[in-house]
This record gives sequence, C-alpha cells and structure tokens, in this order.
Amino acid sequence: MSEHVNKSGLAEHFGVELPTVDAWLRRGCPVVEKGGRGKPYIFDVEAVAEWREDRDRSRSSLDSDEMPTPEAWDGVDPSQWDIDEAQRRKEIALAQLRQLEVEERAGRLIPTDEVLNNVRVGLAKVRSKMLGLPASIAPRLGRIGNKPAVIQAELQEAISAILTELSDGIEDSDEGGLD
Repeated sequence: MSEHVNKSGLAEHFGVELPTVDAWLRRGCPVVEKGGRGKPYIFDVEAVAEWREDRDRSRSSLDSDEMPTPEAWDGVDPSQWDIDEAQRRKEIALAQLRQLEVEERAGRLIPTDEVLNNVRVGLAKVRSKMLGLPASIAPRLGRIGNKPAVIQAELQEAISAILTELSDGIEDSDEGGLD
C-alpha cells in the first residue's frame, strides 16, 4: 500500500517547497482527497511520483511553440540537457522575459515593492482605525448602559463606518492604493 501524505508531507518527500506542490496541483497532480476550508489535501506518494516521471518524459518532447514556466522544469537536472535542449530553454526564457518587458511597458504589471507598500499602508490604516474604535465609541456606549442589542447596533454602525471609509479610500485612489 502506498503512503498517503498531506501537502507538507509531499513537499518534504520530494524535497520541494509548498508553492511547488501548489504549482503541481494547478498542472494536474493526482490527489486522493481534495482539500479546502480546513480540510487537508491527501496525496498518494507513488501516484505523484509516477505523475512526475510522466511529466519529465513528456517535457523532453515539448513543442518549441510551448512556453513552460521555469517551475515546470523542477526536478530536471540541467546537466542532463543536450545543447539543443539548453538552447530551446534559453530561447523560451528570453521570450518570456521579452513578454514581461512588454507587459511592464504597457502598464499591465505592477512592481512587487509598490504592491507591498500599498498593502502595508492599507493595513496600517485598518490597524489605526480599529485601535481608535474603543476611544471613539466608549462615550456613546457609556450612555447606553446595559442594553446588549443597542450596544451591538452601535458597534456594528461604527465598524461599518470604518470599513466604508477604508473601502472608499481604495476606490477613490488614482494609483490603486489607499488614500
């Protein structure tokens, strides 16, 4: 009987990182049980090994028009490539690089550091607004007394106002970040 493992176990077995296993799933890696919402993926190690071997065999016969990503080459030792295979992969990589340059010039790619900065700014604003909530709502809650339904409504209104303000800032921004 073959060994069954979760994503982490599969990554460890094959000596790869979890994003590689995710990439395998996108490419049709066989699963015993599909995961989701707290339920782990379950893999048959032998079935995955066979699937990878089949991919490795078919990879050597790829049409030159196909443009596999570098992730598709995982597990293939470059020292095993002949000069034609190395040249083919180089040409594919150069074509992909040119395509990225075209996408960047056309404004369809955003630099990672810009996205990360916008996320950091947005999260800082969310944090600031949420940390300020108790001080801004405490006086109103003090006047309400012990009325849970009214307190809940006040809290819901205050939270909704914060979230609306933050989402309006995203929609109004010229650069896609938060104001």
